[in-house]
Amino acid sequence: MLFRLMKSGSSIASTAIRLVNAGYAVHGMDYEGHGKSDGLQGLVNCFDDVVDDCSNHFTSVCEQEENKEKMRYLLGESMGGAMALCLHRKKPDYWDGAVLVAPMCKIADQLRPSKLVVAFLSRLCNVIPSWRVVPTSQDIIELAFKVPEVREQIADQLRPSKLVVAFLSRLCNVIPSWRVVPTSQDIIELAFKVPEVREQVRSNPYCYKGRPRLKTGYECMRISMELENRLSEVLLPFIVLHGEDDKVTDISVSKLLHKQASSTDKTLKTYPRMWHGLLYGEEPENINIVFSDVIGWLDERTSAGNSRLEGERKLAEEDDALKAKY
Repeated sequence: MLFRLMKSGSSIASTAIRLVNAGYAVHGMDYEGHGKSDGLQGLVNCFDDVVDDCSNHFTSVCEQEENKEKMRYLLGESMGGAMALCLHRKKPDYWDGAVLVAPMCKIADQLRPSKLVVAFLSRLCNVIPSWRVVPTSQDIIELAFKVPEVREQIADQLRPSKLVVAFLSRLCNVIPSWRVVPTSQDIIELAFKVPEVREQVRSNPYCYKGRPRLKTGYECMRISMELENRLSEVLLPFIVLHGEDDKVTDISVSKLLHKQASSTDKTLKTYPRMWHGLLYGEEPENINIVFSDVIGWLDERTSAGNSRLEGERKLAEEDDALKAKY
């Protein structure tokens, strides 16, 4: 299991319990800077390093003797969905499938920094990466322009370009830990529909609260843009699930992933009137619908057998026969 940005393994226990009750072994870890792991809370210095950590951990779990004959599925939510796709790209033939819940293949436009802001902060990022100082385009536009029509016109012109993002990377190396990414709205308010869940997240000491740190915001933007441009490289079986009222990650890119991925086994599920937190944050009846789709998808594929395992067994038998011969 791969969780979203600024959450911890302890906050997704309900998901693990549902999967265990359905007959699946579940493993997870706290990323660096998250949960009970070391590092400055909420700081992702390098997304690729986190991918390596996850790959090493989950591979070691899969290679344990009791797990070698089992199928391997990734479940990633939000940033965890991006992580799952990165793990697949790192080892294209290793994983048997992935469940991608509102994957961070593109950050919603209202949460993305404007070109003006990114151009300024990119220099800063190398000095103070952990500052919480990256306002979105809406923050600056609302303050700077009085006429609504002008605001809309400017907003359309302020989408981050590759050049601007490259500039931002310079800043991240200087101030990576600053908490400098203010969004126009509280991300917790945007992600979770049920008020009680919002309070649970806010009261959990292992969940990072507040503005994303500069380097973290840059890394999320960088990796999401990279994934968005490489959707056709996805080869493994997957199901992607996305709420139609999600204001955190862009549902249009989940649809594009389903369309462009090279996988021959791909499923898209969208949910009217549901938000970003599909596994934890919706009303119970909605969560039941989502888990029914997730577990149904897993059951269908695990019961059909696995060509990877069969191929590995055949190779092992041939290797044993060859050794016995000589």
